[in-house]
Amino acid sequence: MRLESPMLMRMRPAYISYLINGFAMRPTRPTLRMKKRYVLARVLSEVLPSKEQLIRAILFEGAALYGDVGMSELALRLVHYREGWVVVRCQRGQEMRLLALFASMGSIAGEQCHALPVATTGTIRSATRRIAHTKG
Repeated sequence: MRLESPMLMRMRPAYISYLINGFAMRPTRPTLRMKKRYVLARVLSEVLPSKEQLIRAILFEGAALYGDVGMSELALRLVHYREGWVVVRCQRGQEMRLLALFASMGSIAGEQCHALPVATTGTIRSATRRIAHTKG
Protein backbone atom coordinates (compact mmCIF):
# COMPACT_ATOMS: atom_id res chain seq x y z
CA MET A 1 0.00 0.00 0.00
CA ARG A 2 1.57 3.30 -1.08
CA LEU A 3 0.88 6.32 1.14
CA GLU A 4 1.89 9.63 -0.43
CA SER A 5 -0.60 12.38 0.32
CA PRO A 6 -0.88 13.94 3.80
CA MET A 7 -4.59 13.13 3.81
CA LEU A 8 -3.86 9.43 3.38
CA MET A 9 -1.23 9.66 6.09
CA ARG A 10 -3.83 10.94 8.56
CA MET A 11 -6.33 8.26 7.54
CA ARG A 12 -3.92 5.34 7.74
CA PRO A 13 -5.15 2.29 9.60
CA ALA A 14 -3.93 1.59 13.13
CA TYR A 15 -2.27 -1.67 12.12
CA ILE A 16 0.33 0.10 9.98
CA SER A 17 3.19 0.77 12.36
CA TYR A 18 5.76 2.71 10.32
CA LEU A 19 6.77 3.78 6.82
CA ILE A 20 9.90 2.91 4.87
CA ASN A 21 10.49 4.81 1.62
CA GLY A 22 6.81 5.72 1.48
CA PHE A 23 5.63 2.13 1.77
CA ALA A 24 3.52 1.09 4.72
CA MET A 25 5.06 -1.70 6.79
CA ARG A 26 2.98 -3.91 9.03
CA PRO A 27 4.33 -5.61 12.15
CA THR A 28 5.41 -9.22 11.73
CA ARG A 29 2.83 -11.74 12.86
CA PRO A 30 3.72 -13.79 15.95
CA THR A 31 3.86 -16.98 13.88
CA LEU A 32 6.53 -15.45 11.61
CA ARG A 33 8.71 -13.89 14.32
CA MET A 34 12.03 -15.36 15.32
CA LYS A 35 11.67 -17.31 18.57
CA LYS A 36 14.29 -16.18 21.08
CA ARG A 37 15.85 -17.48 24.28
CA TYR A 38 18.00 -15.57 26.76
CA VAL A 39 20.95 -17.17 28.52
CA LEU A 40 22.05 -15.61 31.79
CA ALA A 41 25.71 -16.15 32.66
CA ARG A 42 28.13 -14.97 35.32
CA VAL A 43 31.52 -13.75 34.09
CA LEU A 44 34.25 -14.82 36.52
CA SER A 45 37.58 -13.03 36.31
CA GLU A 46 39.97 -11.05 38.48
CA VAL A 47 39.59 -8.08 36.14
CA LEU A 48 36.17 -7.84 34.50
CA PRO A 49 36.35 -7.30 30.74
CA SER A 50 34.62 -4.38 29.07
CA LYS A 51 31.48 -4.95 27.04
CA GLU A 52 33.41 -4.62 23.76
CA GLN A 53 36.05 -7.13 24.89
CA LEU A 54 33.34 -9.60 25.87
CA ILE A 55 31.55 -9.24 22.53
CA ARG A 56 34.82 -9.77 20.63
CA ALA A 57 35.65 -12.85 22.71
CA ILE A 58 32.20 -14.39 22.15
CA LEU A 59 32.34 -13.74 18.40
CA PHE A 60 35.93 -15.01 18.10
CA GLU A 61 35.27 -18.23 20.05
CA GLY A 62 32.01 -18.78 18.17
CA ALA A 63 33.67 -18.35 14.79
CA ALA A 64 36.41 -20.78 15.81
CA LEU A 65 33.91 -23.32 17.13
CA TYR A 66 31.03 -23.08 14.62
CA GLY A 67 32.25 -20.97 11.69
CA ASP A 68 30.37 -18.14 10.03
CA VAL A 69 27.31 -20.19 9.08
CA GLY A 70 26.96 -21.63 12.57
CA MET A 71 27.22 -18.18 14.14
CA SER A 72 24.53 -16.83 11.86
CA GLU A 73 22.26 -19.72 12.90
CA LEU A 74 22.84 -18.82 16.55
CA ALA A 75 21.76 -15.20 15.93
CA LEU A 76 23.61 -13.98 19.03
CA ARG A 77 23.07 -10.59 20.62
CA LEU A 78 24.48 -9.28 23.88
CA VAL A 79 21.45 -7.80 25.60
CA HIS A 80 22.69 -6.91 29.08
CA TYR A 81 26.13 -6.69 30.71
CA ARG A 82 26.67 -5.22 34.14
CA GLU A 83 28.80 -6.09 37.18
CA GLY A 84 29.90 -9.45 35.82
CA TRP A 85 26.43 -10.60 34.72
CA VAL A 86 25.68 -11.09 31.03
CA VAL A 87 22.43 -11.84 29.19
CA VAL A 88 22.88 -13.14 25.65
CA ARG A 89 19.99 -13.66 23.22
CA CYS A 90 20.02 -16.59 20.82
CA GLN A 91 17.59 -18.34 18.53
CA ARG A 92 15.35 -20.93 20.17
CA GLY A 93 16.77 -24.41 19.79
CA GLN A 94 20.36 -23.13 19.79
CA GLU A 95 20.72 -22.74 23.58
CA MET A 96 22.97 -25.79 23.97
CA ARG A 97 25.33 -24.48 21.31
CA LEU A 98 25.55 -21.18 23.18
CA LEU A 99 26.28 -23.04 26.42
CA ALA A 100 29.05 -24.96 24.65
CA LEU A 101 30.41 -21.65 23.38
CA PHE A 102 30.53 -20.31 26.96
CA ALA A 103 32.30 -23.49 28.08
CA SER A 104 34.98 -23.09 25.41
CA MET A 105 35.86 -19.54 26.47
CA GLY A 106 39.02 -19.55 28.58
CA SER A 107 40.39 -16.03 28.27
CA ILE A 108 39.14 -12.60 27.34
CA ALA A 109 41.62 -9.92 26.26
CA GLY A 110 44.55 -11.93 27.59
CA GLU A 111 43.05 -12.39 31.06
CA GLN A 112 41.86 -15.77 32.30
CA CYS A 113 38.08 -15.50 32.34
CA HIS A 114 35.13 -17.88 32.35
CA ALA A 115 31.43 -17.45 31.66
CA LEU A 116 29.30 -19.76 33.79
CA PRO A 117 25.71 -20.18 32.55
CA VAL A 118 23.16 -19.71 35.33
CA ALA A 119 19.78 -19.95 33.58
CA THR A 120 18.00 -20.03 30.23
CA THR A 121 14.82 -17.97 30.06
CA GLY A 122 12.23 -16.87 27.53
CA THR A 123 12.23 -13.16 28.45
CA ILE A 124 14.76 -10.49 29.37
CA ARG A 125 12.65 -9.58 32.37
CA SER A 126 12.90 -13.01 33.95
CA ALA A 127 16.67 -13.09 33.30
CA THR A 128 17.23 -9.74 35.03
CA ARG A 129 14.93 -10.83 37.86
CA ARG A 130 17.16 -13.88 38.40
CA ILE A 131 20.17 -11.55 38.66
CA ALA A 132 18.47 -9.69 41.52
CA HIS A 133 17.51 -12.96 43.27
CA THR A 134 21.01 -14.40 42.94
CA LYS A 135 22.69 -11.24 44.25
CA GLY A 136 20.52 -10.86 47.35
